[in-house]
Amino acid sequence: MAIQVFEAANTLGFTFIAGGGGSVKEIQSVYTCDMLGHALGALPRGAAWVTIQRHVNAVAVAMQAEAACIVLVEGLALYDDAKAAAERENVAVLSTTLPAAEAVVALSRLL
Repeated sequence: MAIQVFEAANTLGFTFIAGGGGSVKEIQSVYTCDMLGHALGALPRGAAWVTIQRHVNAVAVAMQAEAACIVLVEGLALYDDAKAAAERENVAVLSTTLPAAEAVVALSRLL
């Protein structure tokens, strides 16, 4: 089962902070990792990537892996250059105050 990014954000009360054009992508799985090099090779296509990484390189990893979205946890926001890149490249970025483990569980329950 899959769910569109905007629908997951609305259902879970996550804040949409960038990449509105990517809001229609479908989340097919959930992945969490804060090591960019590892995520680059392991992040599944169509996954919601739950992380604390909020810089422009995280947006590049999400693009390369064709992730459905980035979900920033613990109330974090993107740095300005990363937000601009996410907007430009239509990489959907959500934010939640939940810790990573709880965000993964909440997203997984939607699938």
